[in-house]
Amino acid sequence: FMRLLESRDTARPKVTATQIAAKPPQTWPIVRTHPVTKAESLYINPKNTAQVMDVNTGESIPEDDAKILIDELAAAVVGDGLPGNQKVYAHRWKRGDFVIWDNRVLLHAASPFDAERYERLLFRMEFKGEKVLGPTTP
Repeated sequence: FMRLLESRDTARPKVTATQIAAKPPQTWPIVRTHPVTKAESLYINPKNTAQVMDVNTGESIPEDDAKILIDELAAAVVGDGLPGNQKVYAHRWKRGDFVIWDNRVLLHAASPFDAERYERLLFRMEFKGEKVLGPTTP
């Protein structure tokens, strides 16, 4: 995953073998069950999905088929992804705003901005999470 991020941004600092070993590739269910509400949601990211596995065989599905599947699911979730789309919340930032979300059920991305005029200041907090539940996890 870290190499995937590097490939998308050539200015990004290069990761070391030690850093990569500390964060091995992860497999997540495409349909995720929220541990509190039990609601099911699609858990995908078209930009960061490296491959799709067949849950029955444990094998990767062909890359072209995986891309089509993820792109179709993403279109169902966010439509065109543009502000004004009823499936997308686009925050209009004001000084002092604080936004928090539940990563277990939200696909999020930064919006483009004029970096010559504005500074993007971000504090990210991560917490030890619970086991990721798929639709068939007991």
